[in-house]
Amino acid sequence: MKKNWSKKLLTAALTSSMLFSMGAANSFAVTGDQVAKDKVYTGSGRVTEDPHSIWSGYDISLKMEVKDGVIKSIECTPAANMDRMNRGYVDLTRMQLGTLVGKPATLSSVNGLVDSNTGATYSLKGAKRIAVKMMQDAEAKESGTTPVNPGNNENPNPNPNPGNNNPTPGNNTDPKTGIDAIADNDYIYGKINLAYADFYYGELNNIRNGIQSMDLNAEDKAASMRGAGQYDAVTSATKVKSKRFPTTYFEEKENGVEILGIKDANVAIRKSLYVEAMKAIKEGKSSNNPLLNLVKNFKANEDPAAASYEYKVLNGDGTLSATTTQEVLDPDAKVTVETGRAWGHYLVNVDSKKIPKVDEIEGIIVKTSDGKQYGMEHLENIWLRPNEFSFAVKKGFVEPHGNTVDYKRHEDLQGKRITQIRYLVRDKADLVINTNVLCKTLLDEKYGATINDAEFKDGVTVTSDVKTPQGSNYRIAAIYKGRNTLEQGKDYTVSGNKISIKETDKTGMGTYIVVYEDENFADIEASFNLRSKYHDGEVKLVDNKLTLPEGLSQEDYASSISTVLIDGKRVKGRDLMKAIFNADGTVNFDGKLKGKDGSETPIFKKGAAGIYTIELKSDRHPSVKEMIIAPGTKDVEVKKIDSEHAIKKIFLGYNVAGYNLNDYDYEAYDISLRDGSDNKVQPEAGKKVKVQLELKKVDPEKLVILHDKGNKQLEEIKDFKIIDGKKIEFEADHFSNFFFANKKPANSSAINNASAHRSNQGHVAKATKHGKSTSRVVKTGDSSSVILYSLSILVATMLAAVTVYARRKSNEK
Repeated sequence: MKKNWSKKLLTAALTSSMLFSMGAANSFAVTGDQVAKDKVYTGSGRVTEDPHSIWSGYDISLKMEVKDGVIKSIECTPAANMDRMNRGYVDLTRMQLGTLVGKPATLSSVNGLVDSNTGATYSLKGAKRIAVKMMQDAEAKESGTTPVNPGNNENPNPNPNPGNNNPTPGNNTDPKTGIDAIADNDYIYGKINLAYADFYYGELNNIRNGIQSMDLNAEDKAASMRGAGQYDAVTSATKVKSKRFPTTYFEEKENGVEILGIKDANVAIRKSLYVEAMKAIKEGKSSNNPLLNLVKNFKANEDPAAASYEYKVLNGDGTLSATTTQEVLDPDAKVTVETGRAWGHYLVNVDSKKIPKVDEIEGIIVKTSDGKQYGMEHLENIWLRPNEFSFAVKKGFVEPHGNTVDYKRHEDLQGKRITQIRYLVRDKADLVINTNVLCKTLLDEKYGATINDAEFKDGVTVTSDVKTPQGSNYRIAAIYKGRNTLEQGKDYTVSGNKISIKETDKTGMGTYIVVYEDENFADIEASFNLRSKYHDGEVKLVDNKLTLPEGLSQEDYASSISTVLIDGKRVKGRDLMKAIFNADGTVNFDGKLKGKDGSETPIFKKGAAGIYTIELKSDRHPSVKEMIIAPGTKDVEVKKIDSEHAIKKIFLGYNVAGYNLNDYDYEAYDISLRDGSDNKVQPEAGKKVKVQLELKKVDPEKLVILHDKGNKQLEEIKDFKIIDGKKIEFEADHFSNFFFANKKPANSSAINNASAHRSNQGHVAKATKHGKSTSRVVKTGDSSSVILYSLSILVATMLAAVTVYARRKSNEK
C-alpha cells in the first residue's frame, strides 16, 4: 500500500516537474514582441545567389548586442576575399541592418526589416534569416519588464512593431479600472483629436525619443507650424466635400467648413505622465505647450493596456512622436508631377496598385532630395481620389470652388526633387514609394504662349507666339483635342512657330490644347479654336431670343456649347441648352435644372423683371454674351439702355412713409440704374442718364419731380419734357426714390393745417381725469368735416347762451 502511494507521489512529482519545465521553456523563448535577454548574440549563414545572375553566393556572420532590452549594435562581417561587387552589397546590407539599432530586441523588430529599394535584396534576405534565427534561439527577458532607452531610463517606444496585439473588446468595460491596473512605467492607449500641427510635428521632425516627465514650462515646439498657411485648419466653402474625410474632424460655420485635423489619432501615454498631468489639470495649472489640453481630451481605449496597431507617444513637453507602425514598399509605383493644374501649382499623380482608400488616409508626407519633409492636408491637398494630390507654392492660388490654397508650408518645394512619398494609413502599414521627380520652376506671368484661331479645313495653319525665360529649351510635348492625343506627322505637323492641322478622325472643329515642355521649367499651355465658317457676331441674343445664321440649327449649336455662364457663374446640368431656351430660341425664364434624385432647381431666380447676363461658349461656332431681362409687371419695368446697363422702375404707391409731402398728391417709384447682373449702381461722376416714365394718375401739365438725394432730403428736378400725353422724360445723375407730384390747392392746404392745429389744441386742453381726450379727431384732408365741426361749435355756443339767459329770467322771478 505504501509502495503504491510512493509510486503515485513519484509520478505526480515527475509530471509537475515536466509541466514546470514546459512552462519555463514557453515563458523564456522569444516570440513575436517578447524581448530578448541582455547579451551578445552571434550567428552565421549564406547569402544565396540569384539564379538569373552571374554572381555567386557568399557567407556572412552577424553579431548583435542587446542591452536594456533594445538592440545596441549589430555587425555584419563577410567572408574573406570577396569580390568588389559583393562587398558593395554587404555595405548596403550593413546600412539596412543599422535601422534596427535602438529598436526593442524582439522577433517582430527583425521581421519588420524591409529593403528600402537599395538593390541589395539577396544580401539583406540572407542577413535577415540569420538575425531571425538568432532571435528565435535567444532567451527571453524576464516577464514584466519593458525595453527602455539606454542612458535615460525612458521608454519612448512601448510597442515598436505593432500589429499582433490589437485590443480585445470586452476585456475591460471600465477604462478607469483598467488605467488604475496599469503600472506607472507602462503605457495607456487611446485616442485624441490632433490638430494638423501636432499630428505632423513628430512625423516631419522624425521624433522617436521624448522626455516622459511632465514639463509645463517647455515651449510649444510646434508653434511655428500653427501659423496661417502652415499646418493650420483648412477653410473651405465646399460644405459637402469637406465632410467626406472620415479620418478628420471639422467645424461647420455659416460660410463653410473648417477641417481642424486628424480625428481619433491613436496615442500612447505613459501612466506616470498621465497621472501627473491629470493632477495638474484638477489643480487648475496652465501649460506653455499643449500637454494638458491633449491629456484632457484623451479617450482611453476599452482595454487601455492593449497597444493599438499604430500610435504616437505623447511626450512630457506636449509633443507627439512620429507614428510607430509598419510600412510596405511599392517598387513598381510610378510618380509624375504636372504644373499648371486647376487645383494647385503642382499635381502629383501616383500610379500604384497599393494606394489606400481615402477613408484610411491620415496624411501624406513628401520627402525631397535634401532630406526635408512636407505634409499634406485634406481637401486642400489630399483629394477624394487618393492617387492624386496637389499643392500651391505661391500666394493667391484659387481653385475652382473659390477656395484660396495655403502655400507657406510648401513654399520651398519649387525646384526640388521629390524622392519619397509616404501615405500615412490608419491601422494599416504605411505605403512608401521611392521616386525621383522634379517640381519644375514656375514661370512669371510675362512668359507664356498664344495661338491664333482659324476656320477649320484640311491643312489649316495657325501661328504660335511663345515667350520663354533665358536658358530654357521648350518644345511641343503634346497636342490634345478633347480626349484625343494627336499624333505628330499623322494629325499635325510643326515647322518653326507654325502648326498645321490635317483633317483626320481625331481632328475637326473644336478646341485644341498645345503643351510646351522644358526640362527644368514649368510646362506652358496654349489653346486655339478651329471654328466653323460662321464668324463672330453672327450668333445673337436679341430681345431675349437666340438667333442663328442660316444653315446652323439650334441643335447643332447647342451640341457645341462647352460652357454656360449666368452672371459670371458656371451653370451645369443635363440638356442645359434645352432647359434655358424654348424651341423657337426664346429664353425660358421658367426653366429648371433636374437633379439625379428627380428634384428641380430654377435657373432664373430673380423674379419679375430680373436682369441676367448669359454667356454661351462654343468651341466650334461663334460664342455669344448678352443681357437678358425677365418679363416685368405693371408695377415693375426694366428698360435696357446699353449692352451692360438697364433702368429698373418699381412702383411704390401713392403714399410713402417718412417724407414730408402733405402738400402734394403724388405717385412714387424706386428708379435705379442696374448692371448686367441686376445690381444697383450709380452713373459715373459727371454723367447723367436719360429716364422715361409713363405716369399713372398725376397730371403731367402740373408736374413737380422730386428726388431723394440721400437721408430723405428731396431735391426738385426742373428739366423734363412731356411725350405723348402721360409719358415724361428727364435726366438723373443719382438714383433712389422719385416722386411725381401735383401740388394741392392752396385753400385746401390752409384749412387742413388750421383744423389740425385746433384739433391738437383741443386734445391737450380737454383731457378728462382719466387722461382720455374729449376732443374729436378731424381728418385734415376733408374740408366738409371742418365746416360741420364749425357749425356744431356755433350751435353749442347758442344753446349755452339761451340756457344762461333762461336761468337769469328764472332768478328775476
